[in-house]
Amino acid sequence: MDLWTGFLDAAGWRQGDPLLGSTNVPKNDKLGELMHDGLHFSAEGNKVCFNLVFEKIKEVWPELEPEKLEANVPMWDMSKDILALLKEDVKKLPQE
Repeated sequence: MDLWTGFLDAAGWRQGDPLLGSTNVPKNDKLGELMHDGLHFSAEGNKVCFNLVFEKIKEVWPELEPEKLEANVPMWDMSKDILALLKEDVKKLPQE
């Protein structure tokens, strides 16, 4: 899925509906939450973007899934196992 379609889906748009973000369509609050100024991603928009990119990586390069990677260098914050935290976050992603 491309990024714009992912944002439209996250905002509740469905095929056949008027295109969200068009000047002749009322403002969509959810789309506004994803791009706080209409261009730059909010924290929620960055999350949608990350999930879409991550899903594409899993589709095209499944060997690069975090669950399959091993840390070969010390993490920058030695008080936390960043790779383990990422793996936990990945487990929480919606499964298709």
